[in-house]
Amino acid sequence: GQAGRHPRLPPNTLLSAPHPSFSEVPWRERSRVSASSTLVSTSQARWRRCSWRTRARTSFALIRPADRAWKARRTQRITGASGALASSVAKSLAFSGVNVALLTRNPNSITSLVDDIIEGGGNAVAIEADILSESSLLTAKDKILERYGKIDILLNIAGGNLPGATVAPGQTIFDISMDDFNAVSKLNLNGTVIPSLIFGKVMADQREGVIINYSSMAVDRVITRVAGYSASKAAMENFTRWMAVEMATKFGDNIRVNAIAPGFFIGKQNKKLLMNDDGSYTERG
Repeated sequence: GQAGRHPRLPPNTLLSAPHPSFSEVPWRERSRVSASSTLVSTSQARWRRCSWRTRARTSFALIRPADRAWKARRTQRITGASGALASSVAKSLAFSGVNVALLTRNPNSITSLVDDIIEGGGNAVAIEADILSESSLLTAKDKILERYGKIDILLNIAGGNLPGATVAPGQTIFDISMDDFNAVSKLNLNGTVIPSLIFGKVMADQREGVIINYSSMAVDRVITRVAGYSASKAAMENFTRWMAVEMATKFGDNIRVNAIAPGFFIGKQNKKLLMNDDGSYTERG
């Protein structure tokens, strides 16, 4: 029950509610780890030796249900499905038996992803939606409920950055474009808040569910240049902690809201920043 220590759980165990000792962990620490921290599919001893931050970086790959019956009835909704991270997570969960609804502004951009999942024996559907539009998300919610009957998991992975919200070489913070800064803040913060409210209401009515928001390593350390992205992701983490308390105290402890920081990897968003056209790494990379 001490801060910084994970509650002892038997391997390969699914908890539909937090372990009793988890309630002794401060809320600040709970929000640092994914809800999948209570789904232990690796060596328990090795897991306990990991730091909280390490668990948060790796836990997205450990969401492995303990039995096929659980897998068959879980429905997950993922934002930002066209990105490298979201597509990888979608495949992992779909091949574990989870029904996956992939939300994107352009369903045609993930046709191959959906086909790969279905051909591999998984269940997935692409649904057009804008994470910054309440009406769009309400329509998507209705489609998912009509198809699957419930929503168990929400992964808010969509996010991004804009050049004007960064400090380029030769610039200072006073060169930041507030228009771009506001746009990035809207995408990374509101793009998590709005889906969490729309789909979180379904979970509140069900009295169970899991929301996992994808944060960044730029939140708890200063990473040069990415001022707007860092600030908006930090705000998103703060909202995550707040909503975790709100949902647990008013709708029961079968609903968990957490954030994870996946760590550094090369994706569409940062490829130009980390790699040259010839495939070599930039100085920053």
